[in-house]
Amino acid sequence: MCSASVHTDSNNQFIKNRGNHNSHLPSPEKIELRRFKNVVKTRVVHESTPIGVRYDQELARANFSQCGLATCLSSQEASIIFSYNRVRRQKTPILPKSSDFYIPLIYSTTIDSRRFLLSDITNYQKRTIIFSTDEQLTTLFKAKQIMMDGTFDAVPLHFEQVYTVHGFPCAIALLTGKSSNIYKHLFDELETHATRLQLNFNPMTITFDFEKSLIKAVREKPVAYP
Repeated sequence: MCSASVHTDSNNQFIKNRGNHNSHLPSPEKIELRRFKNVVKTRVVHESTPIGVRYDQELARANFSQCGLATCLSSQEASIIFSYNRVRRQKTPILPKSSDFYIPLIYSTTIDSRRFLLSDITNYQKRTIIFSTDEQLTTLFKAKQIMMDGTFDAVPLHFEQVYTVHGFPCAIALLTGKSSNIYKHLFDELETHATRLQLNFNPMTITFDFEKSLIKAVREKPVAYP
């Protein structure tokens, strides 16, 4: 690529130039590489998949010439040299200092721009965030047996557990506690969306670890689950 540049003002009037412009044909390999880098950069900014995976996917998809392919770097080197990690960090929101935070669009929709954030409610200063697509909900509401479980090791700051509801993993909720009221709010939200989809959330069997507050929430539903 030519390193010469010209500086103008806001009225497009010449100010100065830098470097010497030599008439030459562009390097096809460098053009290929620049286009490839821009594609990877776009995906790194808009997707959360590991950078090395994205790089390798685009490298496999690209129609490089033999010379162009020789100029490409390994995914590990690319993460450093092309500064993809730095670009992603600049676009990633800082970690929240409390459970009262805004959820950006990139985390509330799927890669193909469908809704993923199902519900975001706060009751008695306890926030519950549920993620699920309508396709996942349909699978859940049609299941006769569902399983429920919470994890405490991988939970984000300011939340107590990540709770999953699944026949096949169908709904993921961030819960700020383990009280029966919080679990009842979770069931209420799922039932609301079952009605929206003209389905019933009435599993024949619910399997979960022994937890008194969850058992209480299930038994206190207006129409108790079997």
